[in-house]
Amino acid sequence: MCWNDVVFCTDGVVNGLTASKVVDALVGENKIFPAGLKEVFLTRYEKMREHFLVSCVKHPDFWDQGNGFHLANTRKIKGKRQYKDALLEIPASYQAFHGNAEWKDILKNPCVGHDMPVWMHGPNPRKDHRIMIVSQDPLRKGHHVGKLLLSTPFGYHSAVYRGKGFMMKLALCLMEGGCMLYFTDYRKIYSGPKEKIKPEAKCHCKGCSYIKECIAKFDEYSKRKDAINQKFAPMYHDCLLQEVKLFKPTAVLLLGRDVLQLAANQFLFDAAVGDVELVKDGLPRMTYLGSPTIGKEAYRFYTTCHPTGTHMSLEGEEKLAYYRRSIINALT
Repeated sequence: MCWNDVVFCTDGVVNGLTASKVVDALVGENKIFPAGLKEVFLTRYEKMREHFLVSCVKHPDFWDQGNGFHLANTRKIKGKRQYKDALLEIPASYQAFHGNAEWKDILKNPCVGHDMPVWMHGPNPRKDHRIMIVSQDPLRKGHHVGKLLLSTPFGYHSAVYRGKGFMMKLALCLMEGGCMLYFTDYRKIYSGPKEKIKPEAKCHCKGCSYIKECIAKFDEYSKRKDAINQKFAPMYHDCLLQEVKLFKPTAVLLLGRDVLQLAANQFLFDAAVGDVELVKDGLPRMTYLGSPTIGKEAYRFYTTCHPTGTHMSLEGEEKLAYYRRSIINALT
């Protein structure tokens, strides 16, 4: 099986699951993102479907309407600029942010990003093999303040990103076995920096004589990041509940200790989270957490080590086969 066989973010693959309903869970009054971004998100889903198998595209029309949008990765081919559909940058000057003091403050941080949830399946999907995979947050690095960076979990929408990486191979293996996949993040907003500068570290922005200034700036960013996570925590949880009800997963898989702890703060699991071992004897462990009721249905939750974990003894095809087998077993 290859990516040409994949059906990506198509409406109706699960009864009631549409891009419009996913966007409604994310965007609008009293939601995570301002209402003015609704059409942007909907058009983004349309463009991601359109360009799913294209590594470089011409600049789509809706990014050329004077709103300042652009794709972060570009290159010239035969003298013409082409765009790698990886990260879409939405500037703080965009009209959706006008008059929104909360988002104006958020965009003062660097690396503000969101990974739009995606769903996909291969040629022979099974209704009893729906897997929702939840990561911690949409990590970004190396970007300046003043913009929202839209992508997808692990960059699944981008042919450039799909050319390599363990998660790409894992998705294909699971879909080949009939799985329908839904990828999302628990925290829908990432805001940098990932780590604060330490006094003994070298400063790479203005020179080491500015280290105190940089520490102060990073402290400011970090306080703002903590405030964002605290402010949006209830919305993150509510959004995940809506996503579960839309996708109706056979199993929900939480990847890693951080997202497990975030979920445990909201869900009442049967398993004692503090006792969960994600890796044992160098092997990732798949742990059943319980079946909390969401809406009128009970959904099975599991957790395991994130595949990028450094304490595993598995590598390559052996690691891939182990994860595939563990996830498939959770469905039965």
